[in-house]
Amino acid sequence: MNRNRRKELKYALNEMEEIIDSIQHHTYGDVVDLMDLIEDSKYNIEYLMDEEQDALENMPENFQCSSRGEEMEENIMALDQASNTLCDLSNEVDPTIIVTTLQEVITTLEDLV
Repeated sequence: MNRNRRKELKYALNEMEEIIDSIQHHTYGDVVDLMDLIEDSKYNIEYLMDEEQDALENMPENFQCSSRGEEMEENIMALDQASNTLCDLSNEVDPTIIVTTLQEVITTLEDLV
């Protein structure tokens, strides 16, 4: 993951931490607001995943098979898993489950930065 995508990922992680903070301090408004924030995070993660996939596909084939290419594939899989997890939260209303799930996503993605 290049520097710009890592910077964007840090921003997305900070947004998720702010969601957790707003849940823990009951400052998020209503459930619709909360779901919108989670959907925004999902969109940001999907955007980064697409950018990383494009970068991988635009590499020469011999570099795609290198350790750098393998690392990019692992990043893409982690971002995809995070996106799917965030998608699963779209119908969740239990704040404890939302916080726990967001913390798991953050922990997984922190390894990419």
